[in-house]
This record gives sequence, C-alpha cells and structure tokens, in this order.
Amino acid sequence: MFADPCVPAERQPNRTTRVATLLKGNDAPHDAERAQLRTFLDGAQGDLAKYDEKLELLLKDVNTLREERDQLHSHIEDARTVLHPIRTLSDDILYEIFAHCFPEWPALERKLFNELWLNSKYSSLNSRNAPWTLSQVCSGWRRVALSAPRLW
Repeated sequence: MFADPCVPAERQPNRTTRVATLLKGNDAPHDAERAQLRTFLDGAQGDLAKYDEKLELLLKDVNTLREERDQLHSHIEDARTVLHPIRTLSDDILYEIFAHCFPEWPALERKLFNELWLNSKYSSLNSRNAPWTLSQVCSGWRRVALSAPRLW
C-alpha cells in the first residue's frame, strides 16, 4: 500500500487507489487503514532522517569536490597566464607596439603642435591615455614606457 524506502523509486508502485481517494475527500480511514498508516509513519520518519543524513554527507562531498575543482581551475589559469606569449616579447617589440598607440601628427610649427597636442584627447599628459595606461599594466611595461621618450 505504501512506498518501501528500501526499494528504488523507479521500482515502487504508485499510491494506492484507496489512499488517493482518501486524499481527495474528507473521509476518515478505516481502523485497519489507520493502524497501517501509523505503522508506516513510525518507520518512515526514521527512514526520512536517514535520507537527510545521506544527503548531508553527499552535499559535503559535492562542496569538497567543487572546492578542489575551483582550486585546480585557478592553477590552470595561473599556468596559462605564465605561459602567455606576450611575456616572450622583447622590449624593442613592446616599444614598437606602444608607439602605434598614438596618432601620426603632421609636421607643424612647435607652437601649433603644442596647442593641438596638449588639448588633444591623445595628449600624453592625459592619464587615461597611453603611455600612462601602458605603464600601469605591469612593471616590465612600465619600464619600457618610461624609457621611451618618443611616447611622452
């Protein structure tokens, strides 16, 4: 009549017709049904507690696995970062790349050049532009940017 907690759910029978009928209406179960329901409840509460304990252990295992996975993922990302090709570029190559971060300016009189350059969105005095932004990436890039007068 009732589900057996020792039998997997896919092999358990569905709720009996009588229990379904009792649930749909307001009729009281017969004395024999009442006794059977009480016996079921006595055992089922303990079984439910066992399932809760098993689930708690499984959740701890899942959390442990997630932490280990996250740590492994972090190590993988660290290795990828250390092996990134940008780390192999020479200072000369970085300098050339940095130099392309600026617009090409035609030859102008010094006064006109200074006026245009200092008020320009490309001005090296603007901390949002290169070479400032380039020099904030890492100490190696800072060294290259600061040692390149053409960038300033």
